[in-house]
Amino acid sequence: MKKHTGGQWYAERIHTMIDKQPHEKDIWAVKSTQKARYADAPQSICYFNWGTPAGQANAHLIAAAPDLLQVARDYILLCKLHGMEGAVLDSALSAIAKAEGEA
Repeated sequence: MKKHTGGQWYAERIHTMIDKQPHEKDIWAVKSTQKARYADAPQSICYFNWGTPAGQANAHLIAAAPDLLQVARDYILLCKLHGMEGAVLDSALSAIAKAEGEA
């Protein structure tokens, strides 16, 4: 299992980037509550979708990724405990492989 950035992830509309210049378009950042290594600020995961209508939705989806990954892992454990098999289990296994860069 590969380790992703810890902490709770959240989406946030930001007004400036590293250049500290204000931007008129929507810029969405996904951040972690885990502090950055050399700063006392939330750790940035990614920035994207400058001014596109899907930017906010994509940011929220990415922010939910660690929680969704844990749900998939919990589901697989539950299936194994109860001897369950099927397409949904296969989908969960496939999603985890994709999240961990193995698919």
